[in-house]
Amino acid sequence: MRVIASLLLVYLLSWTVQSQAPAEAVISDALRVQLDSLETTTARLRELPFLHPVTVIFPSTETVRAKLGGMLDAQLTPERVADAMAFYVAFDLMQPDVDLRAVFDALYQQQVGGFYELESKEMNVLLLSGGTLGDALPLLERIIAVHEYVHALQDQHFDLTAYLSMLENAENDDLVLAHVALVEGDATYIMNRYAEEEITRNPLGALLSTLSGALASGDIPPGTPPILAQELLFPYLQGEEFVRALLRDGGMARLNAAFANPPTSTMHIIHPQKYLSGQAPVTVALSDLSGRGWTLNKTGVLGEFYLREYLKTQAVPAANRAAAGWAGDAYQLYSRDDGATAWRLALVWENASEAAEFAQAWQHFAQARWGVSVDASDPAPQCFERVDTPHLCFVGLGSSDTVLAVAPDLAFAQALLEK
Repeated sequence: MRVIASLLLVYLLSWTVQSQAPAEAVISDALRVQLDSLETTTARLRELPFLHPVTVIFPSTETVRAKLGGMLDAQLTPERVADAMAFYVAFDLMQPDVDLRAVFDALYQQQVGGFYELESKEMNVLLLSGGTLGDALPLLERIIAVHEYVHALQDQHFDLTAYLSMLENAENDDLVLAHVALVEGDATYIMNRYAEEEITRNPLGALLSTLSGALASGDIPPGTPPILAQELLFPYLQGEEFVRALLRDGGMARLNAAFANPPTSTMHIIHPQKYLSGQAPVTVALSDLSGRGWTLNKTGVLGEFYLREYLKTQAVPAANRAAAGWAGDAYQLYSRDDGATAWRLALVWENASEAAEFAQAWQHFAQARWGVSVDASDPAPQCFERVDTPHLCFVGLGSSDTVLAVAPDLAFAQALLEK
């Protein structure tokens, strides 16, 4: 599993590193009453009872930093970083000189506001609004607490450990992102329902409290590669829209059923009706073309989310619409001993109209990225031999499937067009 998928699971759901039992803030009787009320409210909004009480702790900044450092050390091994960077660089999503560890250090330190630990079953809430723990939580911390209470409910009713264990060895980050979006979309929806109730009860107080908390908690750190911000936000924002669609279709029962039959692609999250209608992504198989000095290093599924982010690297007009006809894909990353790299991406489209729309987008992309003029209506192979950039080949524009290939020599680029 590529490092970003592994980190998404940790960042969005739990911290798997065991911590020393530090001295946590003491919860007063008054605060305990408020936490019990938040637990009751979460159960009411989610329409699920708690099967057993949830332990809530308020870790110190030092504790969080220690856990964070341990988690990143465990997940960001040199091999995983190299694997992640190969993907990001191949599809122009990140520059090769990015220090991925430093980026995640800054991102996690600034963004984590709460987390539910799958192993200990403890719910952690950070004091983002500043100050010390008192007899009542500010609104921002109450909202975060409700979000984490939903994760506790999910774990008690749907066994999040088993749900996530299915993804541990996945080579399909598109599937991982979709699974996480269901979990986070659920928690985000209930969190926002709670916030709406609080704002209705006390509009001015809620506004002032939320604004002050938002200022204290900060935003995405400057210098974060856009793809990382999009990856981390997608499960919350698009996931909530997916959950809302499930609720419109069949209420909480429909949402609950999704945990037994989760979405398998970001296509489902972006287009909930495709999930509801049972449309599954097409499986695409590619042969291994290792040889002639080339070695296959990585295979995977790009998916609709990453495809549209790739198109956006060249400011393709209506990139989201151009990727919306995605029905399935597979990609391969190759390397040579001299450090050269190559890749191919085989795409399947829902119909000829969707394929034609992508072909128009690809025409813009190829011109902006490589300075080549593409005939978007020609389904025959097209290759461009460049002097100062990798050679580019593609086939099937305007038909129901498309193969894109980029390699430093024309012969291998042409070989990669094999379907």
